[in-house]
Amino acid sequence: MNVFCRFTFECRLECDTLVPVIQWLKDNEPIKGFVPSYKDGICRLTIEETMLRDSGSFVCQAKTEAGSTETSATLRVKGLTLLFLLCCIHIHIYIYMYFIYI
Repeated sequence: MNVFCRFTFECRLECDTLVPVIQWLKDNEPIKGFVPSYKDGICRLTIEETMLRDSGSFVCQAKTEAGSTETSATLRVKGLTLLFLLCCIHIHIYIYMYFIYI
């Protein structure tokens, strides 16, 4: 996964209640700053714009009166290459210079 991309974790849950208690963890800590969802047996956690700091181990925990379960996945976010960044800077400078001279 590259930086600045949208990414969604999904897991299916079959349980005995319509509203289980769902908790998402990142690197064994409760997640802050993201809004998880649960609908029709699907738990989702969406990161709208991935950053390098989003890399890590994610866990979805579900609890009901009958018990609990969890599943996990690892997200690896890669940074942009230096060549890509230099091209972006060059294009930005070129556009800026074009508007100055008009």
